[in-house]
Amino acid sequence: MIQNFFLLNKSGMCYLSRNYSALEFDEALIGGFLAAIESFGTKVFKEGTISEIDYGNFKFVYTYEKELIAVAIVDDNIDTEPVRKGLSELIHEFIRAYNIERLAEGNLSGLEDFIPYIDMKLQSPKKKEKEDLVSKMDKWVDSF
Repeated sequence: MIQNFFLLNKSGMCYLSRNYSALEFDEALIGGFLAAIESFGTKVFKEGTISEIDYGNFKFVYTYEKELIAVAIVDDNIDTEPVRKGLSELIHEFIRAYNIERLAEGNLSGLEDFIPYIDMKLQSPKKKEKEDLVSKMDKWVDSF
């Protein structure tokens, strides 16, 4: 299961994050941490990028495009390839939808409009079905 999602630039500024679990993070702190790990690896090894880090019961799954880094924190027992594919699609669509240069200048207005797309791509089908059911039930209750 995907626990958390972060979309940040290479300097660690977190543009968007989503929390699908009880794991809570400070966006500035985690963004800087995730970008620092990538920067360290690039400086030390001179080539390549980090694709995955195992830490306890979790994995940090990285995907990159242009100046952006997408990271998902997932349970350690899941196949990370579908997660990586979803992250890649997310980051690609984000770049199509938003002006990266504008974001680099600090103009972050309108980013919240991308959140439903993130949720659609990353949430498990069971969770989506449950939320759809809850939404339908809320509408039914409101009809009285």
